[in-house]
Parts: sequence; structure tokens; C-alpha cells
Amino acid sequence: METLGRHLIVELYGCSTSALDDPDAVEAAMLDATEAVGATRLSSSFHKFSPGGVSGTVVIAESHLSIHTWPEAGYAAVDIFTCGGLDPRPGIDVLRGRLGASDLRAQELVRGLPDEVAAAGGAVRPGQVRLVAGALGLHGLEPTPTPHPHGLDLATGWFYAPHARAHTVVGLRVDRVVRDEHVGAWHLLVFDHAALGRVLVVDGVIRATSGDTALAEALTAALTGDVRAVVVVGDLDGAVTRRALRDTRAHLTVVGVDPALRARCAADLPDPPWSHPRVRVAATPPPGPSVDVVLLTEPGDAAAWLPLLDPGGVLAHPTRAHGSVGPNDKHVPYMFDDQRWVVIRGR
Repeated sequence: METLGRHLIVELYGCSTSALDDPDAVEAAMLDATEAVGATRLSSSFHKFSPGGVSGTVVIAESHLSIHTWPEAGYAAVDIFTCGGLDPRPGIDVLRGRLGASDLRAQELVRGLPDEVAAAGGAVRPGQVRLVAGALGLHGLEPTPTPHPHGLDLATGWFYAPHARAHTVVGLRVDRVVRDEHVGAWHLLVFDHAALGRVLVVDGVIRATSGDTALAEALTAALTGDVRAVVVVGDLDGAVTRRALRDTRAHLTVVGVDPALRARCAADLPDPPWSHPRVRVAATPPPGPSVDVVLLTEPGDAAAWLPLLDPGGVLAHPTRAHGSVGPNDKHVPYMFDDQRWVVIRGR
């Protein structure tokens, strides 16, 4: 692909309501972002809506910057499109600071000509235009390199991680770093976030947040009837285990996490359930078939756990696509990154 420009799509969350509703403040932020990118401003236009919100565009010699705000939601949608070799990413830091964003999501598209069009000098005969797989040239947006190898930018107090949706980076503003150390072969980062609560990051990947109960609620929808034996796989923060203890009288075996890592996380979490008399933390699951329910807390090889189930037992696991398993399986809506569904399937 012949690259002609870079198109940055930025979503800013938790912004200042007053800033997003002030056209002068929004324009000033966008002009500062334009300067940070190194672009040449040609003109700008911003409009205040009633009852709230601002839309505006900065036209630059190298393309444009645009913004649309929803003050009532603390949300702003931004486009930064540059050509001429300009890097649009410095504009992100300016906008998140000027608009008071607590979180952001950014995605970059490389714009230009597919190889066969570029080879023809940009000329395509009528009837020959076609969509080519990968022709959009979608590439991953990498955060500005920082001294920290696991996503924490100590200079700005932000954490960056790859989003489950390809080619996207998530940014979270860190309120307080609780732990930043190696535990055996793993690197563990624990920090507090205004909306998500305590965030657990293992080797640069967000594994759990104390403020998000959606996964636990969706998975434990499988706990119906007379459930006596449950295997929980993963569950680094214990949220699924706590809910299963609340909703059933079952005995739970929890597997799938390095014991030292689990113990270190437990020290930083409120009310870890691992010492509960109905919970056994083990290196391996019980022999099957002897289990009523298996709960997987992360996508993986779900079929490998089916032999544990008694006849009539069920397995629940997150998946990124509705209908990815049998048509008779139950799908429970769940949105965390791209894990859109929890699938409950029988043996």
C-alpha cells in the first residue's frame, strides 16, 4: 500500500463537562493539539449546540482535525488526519490534558492507495474498482515509548494497553500505583482507577478490575438448579468465586493461576475469597466426570474442560462471537473489550 496519510481516531472518556460545553475551550484545545502535531493551521470553525455539545474542525495544510463533544456523557470523539509525514499522536496528550479526560481509546488507520491502484498511477478503469482485503492498511497505534516496559507511563501517570480489538490502544489514567514488581516469571502492576477501581495487570495485559462485575454476573448465570461442585478457571481477582459462593451452596475448586501471583494479588484486593471453607485453590482440577459447572474467566480452549462435567453439567466461558459454538447453547450478552458474549453449553 502507498501511504498518503495517517488517520487517528480518538475517543476521550471522563472529560470535564464544562470544558466539553465551552466552544472557546474546545477550540483552544484543538489548536494546541494542532501545534503539538506540527501542522500548519489554515482555518477553524466551532459551533455550540443547544442544550449542550460542541462540534468543530481545524483545517490544516496537511489535512484536518475534528471534534464532537457530549458534555452530559463526558465524552469527546476526535479525528486527527495528517499527511506529509506528520505524526498525529502528540495531539492525544494535549487533548486529554486540556479536556480533563480520565480514559481514552485510540485507533490509527493508514490511508492511501492499494498496491494495484498505486501501480497504475492512481488510475482505475470503470468497473475495475474493488475492495481488497487489507486495503485500508489498518495498523496498530503504539503509545509513545516510555521507560516502563509494561505500559505504565510514569511521566504522565497513564497506563497504555493493547485493546482486544486489533489495532487499538486503551489508555487509563492512574490514580495511584499500588504494586509494580515481578512475581516469579510474571510482571504484576496494580493501580487504582477512578471508575474501574483496582486494576490488575499481568505482563502488560489487564486481567481484572474490581469495579467491573459484568463478567461475574454473566458467568454465574450458569449456576442454576442443585449445583454442588464447581470448577473456576482463572479468576485472578476472585469476583466470580465470590458471586458463586453467594448464589450457591456449592464447593468450588479454583485453578489456572500461579499460586504466588494469586497470593500477591490477594494482598491488594478487598475481601479475597481464597480462605473460605467452601473454596479450594488447587494446581489441578478434580478428576472428571465429577463437576456440575465449569466457569472459565477468559477465552480459551473451552472444549478441553468438558470431560470434567457430570452428565447434564454445563460450562460457561467468554467468547468474542455470538454463535461461535453449538446452536443450542445459551448466549448471555456481556461487553468487555471484544468478549461480547458468555456461552453456556452442556456436555
